[in-house]
Amino acid sequence: MRNLIILLAVATVCASCYEDHSDLIPDPEVLPGAMNLLASDDKALTIDLTWDEVPGADSYKVFRRDYFAVEDSMLEVGESDVTFYTNLDVESSTSYEYYVAAFNGVLGIPSDTVVGSTRRITTEETFDVLAEFTDGESYESSGAYQLGEVILTVIGEQAQASADLVFLIDNTGSMSDDIYYIQVNLNAIIDALPTGVRVGVAEYGDNNVDPTNWYESTPLTSDLASIKDYINAIQVSSGGDTPESVYDGLYRTIDEMNWSSSVKKMIIVIGDAPPLEGFYSNYTLKEVVEKANEVDIVANLYPILVY
Repeated sequence: MRNLIILLAVATVCASCYEDHSDLIPDPEVLPGAMNLLASDDKALTIDLTWDEVPGADSYKVFRRDYFAVEDSMLEVGESDVTFYTNLDVESSTSYEYYVAAFNGVLGIPSDTVVGSTRRITTEETFDVLAEFTDGESYESSGAYQLGEVILTVIGEQAQASADLVFLIDNTGSMSDDIYYIQVNLNAIIDALPTGVRVGVAEYGDNNVDPTNWYESTPLTSDLASIKDYINAIQVSSGGDTPESVYDGLYRTIDEMNWSSSVKKMIIVIGDAPPLEGFYSNYTLKEVVEKANEVDIVANLYPILVY
């Protein structure tokens, strides 16, 4: 009986070791608003935000609304561990209002609101941004005659043995001479490929002008003779006005191509026109970049702008 009483006493003491003291942990401090928030106005496809550090912040949440929108429409669009954030989910020639709030388990006081703006879109900036955010590199060809040489440069600098390589080509009317010079230099291009490279081809136009045939592709293959046949058979389409379905063509290519290389997956994008945006495009720049960077894909983009 005496032993039982001792065991019960020990059990009672040990149980007290696990007493919940969570009510004694103070709530996180509500942090003050970040100072000196600035938003860029000199780019077409991104808005860069910077602000001063808030001591005690674990991260910063970024909120946005369309310029002149109603007062209560601020929505969270991103989070950053540093005092810098690039907003990719924007359209050209548009203004947005932003604020940031420090976060340490609870949301801090909002900063003052600032306006960030984008300028008119260009093909050059589009291709630069696509390359930058997919760990690729953008290139330029001063004209159709130089295009073959530029493609050979990309292959020489970027391709690796046993890689997957897709040529994604704007096939609209303004590209007729460029496609011709791709075909003229095709044997040299294929011969320059490292050993074991599989090649695929895709074409894009304007899915608003030609919703049925705006996109064509052939899968990645080691049969390079069939790739030559496909490229030599490319014919241009009308394409309508200047912007084309760059984002939609990229998204479909990244999403649907039969990727398998464990070495490198790369897309050489050849075009001369900026992307359609907003209502006229099924996908945005942000969605293309996210798709390219998915863990099971990780495709690097190497756009070539042809002047």
